[in-house]
Amino acid sequence: MTDTQLELMLNGTISIELNGTVVMVSPNNQHKLKLTIINNPNATPIITTNHNIIINGDTGTIIKERLSELFTLGRRLFSDQSKGVYIYKIIEVVKKYVVKVYREEFNSSNKSFMREVRYLLKFDGTIFRHPNIVKVYYGETLKINDDNFNYYKMKYYKFGSLDHWINKFNDEKILQLIMLQLVNSVFFIQSHEIIHRDIRPANVFIDEFIDNKFPVIVLADFECATKSNFSSRKETEIIGAKLCAPEVFMEGYSFESDNYSIGLTLFELITGKCNFQDFDVEKLSSEYNLSKEFAEIVLGLLKLKTERLSLDEVIKRLLQLLSNSIKWSDHINTNNGISKLIHSNTLFEYAVIEQDFRNFQFISEKSKHDNDFKREALKRNGLIYQFFRTEEKTKIMTKLAFINNYKALEFAPEQIRGDIDLMKEFTESEPLALEYIPNSIKEYMPTIEIVKKNGLALQYASHIDQNNFEIVKRAVLQNAKALRFATTDIRKNFLERTLGINDNIVGNIINNESSSSIEQVKVKLINSYECLFPYKPYDTQIEFMNRIIDTLDSTEKSNAILESPTIVIKLVKY
Repeated sequence: MTDTQLELMLNGTISIELNGTVVMVSPNNQHKLKLTIINNPNATPIITTNHNIIINGDTGTIIKERLSELFTLGRRLFSDQSKGVYIYKIIEVVKKYVVKVYREEFNSSNKSFMREVRYLLKFDGTIFRHPNIVKVYYGETLKINDDNFNYYKMKYYKFGSLDHWINKFNDEKILQLIMLQLVNSVFFIQSHEIIHRDIRPANVFIDEFIDNKFPVIVLADFECATKSNFSSRKETEIIGAKLCAPEVFMEGYSFESDNYSIGLTLFELITGKCNFQDFDVEKLSSEYNLSKEFAEIVLGLLKLKTERLSLDEVIKRLLQLLSNSIKWSDHINTNNGISKLIHSNTLFEYAVIEQDFRNFQFISEKSKHDNDFKREALKRNGLIYQFFRTEEKTKIMTKLAFINNYKALEFAPEQIRGDIDLMKEFTESEPLALEYIPNSIKEYMPTIEIVKKNGLALQYASHIDQNNFEIVKRAVLQNAKALRFATTDIRKNFLERTLGINDNIVGNIINNESSSSIEQVKVKLINSYECLFPYKPYDTQIEFMNRIIDTLDSTEKSNAILESPTIVIKLVKY
């Protein structure tokens, strides 16, 4: 009977025991061990191994077998044995996932694995599902032949990565939206002091298409990510050199180098090229049918470090461009990717509030209850004050709202509007705020001073003030249309009491509309003209109109609208 020959390639220290006694210990790391087993004719040799020791079989197959014990695996999506990286599809009843595996030795210990899982699951200890960061559910380690194979379960992105979509987006606003989301993801990780260091089309996935048109993207592959204070020039050598910002080789990675990679990713997505040196704004715009504003943003991220655009500036410019093509109000109250995008960044929430202040009621709960956010939002439009809770409507917030839109005072609580000194301050700043002041304290308001600044405030004055000739006179002097808000007695006697004092006492015009509540008088004049007066005219007025008619006849005109210090009259030839 032939003896059994066993040949093993092993890594690690080997200890061989015979009947419980150690007969050989090898300290070397690699071994080629040959064993000859003299077969017993009465028995078959049995070779047993620990569960973590696999004899024969390629690593990919072994990993799949082990993972199959944990998941229902689909096809292998990617493998690179030289780097020890394997990606498999996971099939579950409702959703599909992906499991990513890579050998620890190819990543300089499991620090990079733990780093990636930690960055994707947590940021500063707070779990937050960012809409533009790849979704990872958990990570563990498999042990095979005493090697560690780290793996984590992540969402399956059926539309693939952006490197499959190069040159396929011809609509500029789609490219702008992709860029906005990529900038948003990097803006977020930078707020947690993280540098990605490997931003490129292959590491950006499309999650979904909204309305079969707008792509929602996520940033993935955080193996190379690091805290900003841990980045070094030595570490950058392991990352693709052609995608690095020019300063990386001398200074190491930084936030600005990630910003550069965003620009290069978009440039490659648009042109299919990585070499942008021959392009300026004019060439990029004309050859790829882009607006110059968008081309400036893309190339602005590819400038030297000191001249490179900041992400804040990029976001502001992109939002301005997109506001012309996307109505944020249509998305903010949905649960789609654009809604999640808006809620993930206060800069976006400010933009949608500026587009329509009513969008404030749909912003994230976190922002709604953040005093700093609310103060900034009030600077955009004071009317969002109406969506504040009563206890949030403090005097400080009320003042800020009032400054940006006095009509916000309508939504102030009684305690605020009952503050006489504050209301005096408000009406001094904006006389029309008198509309929102309770009648119970209007008698304490300096109405004559208020209408001096804006005569139309008379319409919100108390009835007593509307029947006060001196107050009405001051109001009409400031704005003739104010006369319509005086009492009937004041209106009927106003001309009689003002003409004869000073023709200039009324500074503006009372037009037909503003005089509609006053009885009108039609008077026939010379040369077949008639004139519509708001009041019964005086002889001096009729004499003046006849002189006007002579002028009309000399210019061969048949009608005219004439303005006097107190009235507008319509003169027509009949």
